[in-house]
Formats: sequence, structure tokens, C-alpha cells
Amino acid sequence: MMLLEKDVLLEVTTCLAAIGFILNVYILVFFLISKSSLNTTINWFICMETLHRIVYCVLVIPLRNYSLAWGPPSFLMPAGLFKKTHICSFITNLIFTVNAGVCSYICLTSTVRFIFVSTMLHSGIQNYLRRKTFLFKAILATEAVLLTILIFTNSEGSYMYPTCMSDDMGSSCQQIRLSPLPGYFFMATISLSSFCNISLCIYLSKNTEKNTAIKERDRAKQRKRNLVPANIGILQLFIYIGFAILYNMFTDTDTNVDIGQKTLISGLLIDCIHCLLSPLIIILGSNELRSPLHRLTSVCEKKFDLKMENKVGPIPMKTLESTST
Repeated sequence: MMLLEKDVLLEVTTCLAAIGFILNVYILVFFLISKSSLNTTINWFICMETLHRIVYCVLVIPLRNYSLAWGPPSFLMPAGLFKKTHICSFITNLIFTVNAGVCSYICLTSTVRFIFVSTMLHSGIQNYLRRKTFLFKAILATEAVLLTILIFTNSEGSYMYPTCMSDDMGSSCQQIRLSPLPGYFFMATISLSSFCNISLCIYLSKNTEKNTAIKERDRAKQRKRNLVPANIGILQLFIYIGFAILYNMFTDTDTNVDIGQKTLISGLLIDCIHCLLSPLIIILGSNELRSPLHRLTSVCEKKFDLKMENKVGPIPMKTLESTST
């Protein structure tokens, strides 16, 4: 299997971090400046998911790439207070924690959306899901779980830790016994999110879409409350299934690939999801997020046309007659 050089992979992931930062900051800023977007619990969860992706682009990718290229950052080891093992454990656990945070808020978004839609006749459940206390408790509980993962997870059962500890960027092809916790956490959150998204689609197709008493205008108004439509969850499901397949193909089956390349390849796959695919799906799937981009592109096209007209000038009539003959 032909693989890219490690230096090329580091440059690609750095470029992805810059692109992901721009896209995710655009999504987050749009949510924050929109007047009615933060009135729903679902939009808050999407904001938290986007915030974790920004942390991934700004903090996780630079720390990971720096550690893989030059070893653990020296500024994280002031006056010998922390050893190399502590820094490598922290970076490894930070990668898992931020990824777990993204998956957790995707799962919360899908679950709350499904419960909210399927319990339209139960005003008590609807009112509870709208309360700020429920939102605060859900975010606080999620962040507490993520903090526990960051502190108490065993970092040695991953590709990142031995790569960070080695002096040759993980050039050995030794076999590592991976910890099952990330895989279990990933499967649990994505399975629950998949179940809620599929159940929601079936419920809407059976009840809402076929209910002729509900006007199309009312359905559009009801969906517009959440800036990101429900079908985004289905697309994210296919992305994560594809990621799981590619991850197993590139990291587990090929024993001739050294640990450093396995770390970079698995990181590249996750970077593509957090920095490119997921934010693009959210932007392209939401009319509210697309409309400013459409206006911007139309303004740029008009300015470009005006510049070209001023440079070239109008085409004389003789030229037109000669070309027609």
C-alpha cells in the first residue's frame, strides 16, 4: 500500500486545520448573531458541537502535529514540573476528549430532536426540553463526562502515545494493543444518534408529511426554528460509517505501516470530518447559512464584471460586424 510521506501528511493536516477553523467559526458566529437561533435547545447543542470542532482545529491539530514532528512542546514542561510521559498522555487524552465531545453533542442533538418531534402531544415533555435548566444540566453533565475522560483515560492504548514518546516519529512497526474505550464510546453515541435519526425520518414520513391538515407553510415555519435540518444527521451517519471503514482499512489490517503513519492517517481521516465534511454539510444544508455566502458571491461577481468592463471597455460595433461576417 502506497502511503504519503509524513511531512506531506503534516502539511495537509495543517491546511485542513486552517480551513476547518474558518468554516466552523463562520457557523458559530452566524448562530450567535442570529436573533432567534439560540432560542432552541437543538441549536445550542449544534453550537457546542461546533465549538468543540474549533478547539480541535486550534488546539488539538497543532499540538498533535508539533509532537509528531519535534516531540512534546517544551512550553508544556515548565521547570521540569511535568515529564514527557505526562505531556504525551495529556495530548493523547485531549484528542480523544474533543472527539468524544463532538460525538456527544451530535448524539444529544439527534436524541432531543427525535423526542421533541415524537412527543408533540405531550406539552409537559415539550416544555421541559425548552427550559434553560434542561439545557444547562445537559451541557454540564456532558462536559463533566468529558473532563473525566481527559483526566482518567489510559492513554497508552492508542497510536498517538507511543508515537509521541518515540524519538524517530514512530518509525517502528510494533503491534499495539488498542484501548477499547474510544471504540465503545464512538459506537454507543453514533448508534444512538443513528437510531434517533432513522426513527425521526420514519415518524415524519408516516405522520407529518402525509397529514394533509397541516399546510406546507406551517411545516416550513416549524422547521425554520432549527437552523440545521434533520436530514443533516443522516448525512453525518454515512460520514462516520465511512470513517470507521477507512480507519480499520488503513490502521488495523496493514501491519507493515509504522506507528507514526498510522497516527497521521487516522488523524487525517478525523481532520477531514471535523474540518471539512461536517461544517460543509451544515452550511450547505441550511438555507440561512447559505444565503450570506450567495450574497457575497453575487457581490464579488458584480465587482469582477465591473473591473473587467473598465479594463477592456465596450466592444466596438465594427468588431461585432466583422466577427458576424
